[in-house]
Amino acid sequence: MSANRSPSLGLVAGIVFFILILLCPAPVGLSSLGLKAAAVAVLMAIWWLSDAIPMGATALLPLILFPVLGIGEIKNYSGSYTHPNIFLFMGGFMIAMAMQKWNLHERIAVKIISLVGDGTKRMLAGFMLATFFLSMWISNTATTVMMIPIALAVVSQVQDPERRRVFGLVVCLGIAYAANVGGISTPVGTPPNLIFLTQVETLFPERPEISFVEWMSFAAPISISFVLLVWAYLAFWVGRKAGASTGLGGEVIQSKLSSLGKMSGGEKGVALIALFTALLWIFRRDLNFGVFSIPGWNALLGLPPIHDASVAILGALMLFSFSSSGERLLNWEWAKRIPWEVLLLIGGGLALAEGMKSTGLTEWMASGLVSLAGSSQTLIVFSVCLFSTFLTEMFSNSPAIAIALPILASSAEVMQIDPYLLMIPATLSVSFAFMMPVATPPNAIAMGGGYIKISDMARAGFVLSVGGAIWITLLTGVLL
Repeated sequence: MSANRSPSLGLVAGIVFFILILLCPAPVGLSSLGLKAAAVAVLMAIWWLSDAIPMGATALLPLILFPVLGIGEIKNYSGSYTHPNIFLFMGGFMIAMAMQKWNLHERIAVKIISLVGDGTKRMLAGFMLATFFLSMWISNTATTVMMIPIALAVVSQVQDPERRRVFGLVVCLGIAYAANVGGISTPVGTPPNLIFLTQVETLFPERPEISFVEWMSFAAPISISFVLLVWAYLAFWVGRKAGASTGLGGEVIQSKLSSLGKMSGGEKGVALIALFTALLWIFRRDLNFGVFSIPGWNALLGLPPIHDASVAILGALMLFSFSSSGERLLNWEWAKRIPWEVLLLIGGGLALAEGMKSTGLTEWMASGLVSLAGSSQTLIVFSVCLFSTFLTEMFSNSPAIAIALPILASSAEVMQIDPYLLMIPATLSVSFAFMMPVATPPNAIAMGGGYIKISDMARAGFVLSVGGAIWITLLTGVLL
């Protein structure tokens, strides 16, 4: 999420541009309704990017403006806010909240770090591995907030000031970057993933659903391989002056483990339900490994098609139902802390996409990209990745991808290529913003550790941002 960007100015600018577009004649090839949809899209984009009003509130504009402007009745768009994928994210958020309620996420993190061993490079790997794993399932922001204080306690043990500064730099950068990269691995890892899955089901209803496992089959290899490259770059280049101190952090980590005590009944209950939910997601549909296949429980039980959202809600309801020591594994006080505005954002992005498509706006905008049609597919994908990455350095990734996806879908149709070849790389790339602290919450939180200057993050992040665009482009051609 980006930092606050002059909300009052953004509020006025959005309204001014909205009115000006409505007063303009429709360009050649665009209908009057398409022009009105463009005005709404520009208004929402400016308000989202400037944080003029809360993100979730901006997402509700289609429910007002589309009926008023004659684009469509409210019933045509209200269903966007109750799409099944919104409930998938809701259930995932609630499972994550239960983990935080019982400090299960902290135990997992500290245990992983303790298993990696000492030394600067191993400790960096431990922090990044723990952050990466947790960010697959819970908020990147919450993960980073938890990890940074533990990292700072370990960094403080380095005696030499210069080595301490360099080690603090690479560990804080490593945690932020691992949080960003880890989120792309699962559908529930970060909002852009769900925005993509939601819009695909609406834009291309004839295409088969992308299941939890199918998403991980191409996203996880990209994220796992790239986080290893990030570790190598930080450990052997950015942090080459940190030395190879041994015995580093062991005392702090063991003290942290001791303070956590034995695993409580609540932690065990949440862990079992989270594992059970994950297994239901993984084995819902048949898993085909070529030489053999594992039948999914959905077909084995003879049930009609079950959506991953139903599995997520089942997991959440189990957490509400079971108790430990007289206390619910999840109560409403914790459940209401989930980021509801993100759920509204997904719905608002979907409603906007439907309005843009129904009025022909996306096709008109896509026609402007026809000049790329003669380029190689690799160059097109790389251009999309690079643009998406650097756009996120300035703006929040979720609103940006919500607006971009329908345009990319239409662009792919104009260029007669598979829409997934543009939409998926763009979705992954908006999480690969490593240069600026305002690009993502993990970047901003890492800056707060006191070891990173903006110039440090910009230098290290530029290499990784360009490298990430190249990596996604290369693996897109292999995995899709």
